[in-house]
Amino acid sequence: MRNTDQWGNEAFTTSKSAASELGRYDFPLFPPDGSAVTYSVTVVDAAGNPLSPSAAVAHGHDGAFRDANCHWVDWVQVKLDAANGE
Repeated sequence: MRNTDQWGNEAFTTSKSAASELGRYDFPLFPPDGSAVTYSVTVVDAAGNPLSPSAAVAHGHDGAFRDANCHWVDWVQVKLDAANGE
């Protein structure tokens, strides 16, 4: 998993290994000066090649979850129909 902020800082992590936590990832959320940040998270392979579209995760923005100290992104695997190009 790759996490990039609007300043170009990147962090990489792998899935947690416990059976109950497979597919869960941890990234530190320490924006400079408590700034609002929009992180771009992308599932990548071992070589860093994207396996998913990027998802925008707003952290510290105004709204009901301004003070959240974690965020949850649910990825859904979609099987493409190669015969139809879809």
